[in-house]
Amino acid sequence: MEKVEAKKVEAKKTNWDQLIETAKAGNGKRTQSGLRQHIREILTEVPESVRGKLQGAPIGVWCQVLRAVLKEKYPETHGKDRNLYNKIRVNLTSWSSEFEIDDNNNVKYLKW
Repeated sequence: MEKVEAKKVEAKKTNWDQLIETAKAGNGKRTQSGLRQHIREILTEVPESVRGKLQGAPIGVWCQVLRAVLKEKYPETHGKDRNLYNKIRVNLTSWSSEFEIDDNNNVKYLKW
């Protein structure tokens, strides 16, 4: 049998200088979807009759409703986002100036 020589594979070296210059130039900026702004806009358009049904509803209901409206109203931004439900949930729980969540995970929007 013939011995097969393993080819030496060189590890690709990282060009740190180039990475730093790219970062300084702003080419690596993360674009934000404007999720909080979109949620604010949606909540200002909610009719009075529906507001009563949402106030005090479980956080899951809020997330599902907001997700459906965001995908319908902003399809180019949120339409293909598979993690949208979780992003909404995190925003609601961490946005204490706008939302109040009790021990049972029921949500109240403070601006209504």
